[in-house]
Amino acid sequence: MKKITLFSIMAVIVAALSFTSCNSSSDNTSPLPTQQEAHAMLMTVAGIHPCGILLSEDKDKKIEKDSIVDCSFRVSPSDSTFRITNFPVSKLSRYFANEDLAKAIAEAPSQDLTGKLLPYSGTTTAPFFCHYLNNITFKTGEGKVYTLAFYGGYNNASIAGYASTKKNSTTSDCFLMYLTPGAVYEGTSNSSSIVSGALKTDSYGKPYTLYLKYDL
Repeated sequence: MKKITLFSIMAVIVAALSFTSCNSSSDNTSPLPTQQEAHAMLMTVAGIHPCGILLSEDKDKKIEKDSIVDCSFRVSPSDSTFRITNFPVSKLSRYFANEDLAKAIAEAPSQDLTGKLLPYSGTTTAPFFCHYLNNITFKTGEGKVYTLAFYGGYNNASIAGYASTKKNSTTSDCFLMYLTPGAVYEGTSNSSSIVSGALKTDSYGKPYTLYLKYDL
C-alpha cells in the first residue's frame, strides 16, 4: 500500500473537524442523522475493505514517521458494527512507557478488533462518523491480565470519515479512522484499577494515535 505522511493525515482530520464543528458546540443547528439517513451513510462503507493501519513511530515524545500494516475492515450496516481483522497487537508495544507491559503486549498475537461505527453528520457523499472500539486483553509472562481501552465517541476525537489526500499532483480519496489507546487497567475490564503512566504520550499529553486507512 502507498505511504502517506502524518502531516497530510492531520490536515485531513483538521478539515473534517472544521466541517463538523458547528455540530459539536452548543450552537448545534444540524441534528444527528435520522435512522434512514444513518443507514444510508453506513451503506457507503459497508462490506469488506483491504486497509492499512498507520502506526505512528515516536522518538523523544514526538511522532516522526508512519508505517503501514495491512489488515481488513468490515462494516455491517444492520447493526453498525465493524471488525478490523488481523490487527497487529504486538505493534502497540512502542506506545507503552511501562517496560514490563510493553514486553507483554509485544508478545501478544494479532487479533480481530470490533466496535461500533455511528453516523454523526454529513451525507452519503461525505459521511462523518464517531466510533467505539472494544478493549484488548493481554497477559504478562507471570500470567497477570491487563486491559487496554481505547478512546471512544466524538468528544474524545474517535472519528472517521471520507477524506482526500494529495501527493505531488495526484489526489486520491480515502476513508480514515482514528484509533487512540486511552488507558491500561489491571484485570479484564476498565472498571478495575488504572495503571498510571502505562502509555507514552505526545507533547500535548495525549496517547499516540494510530490511523486506519483504505482507498476509495
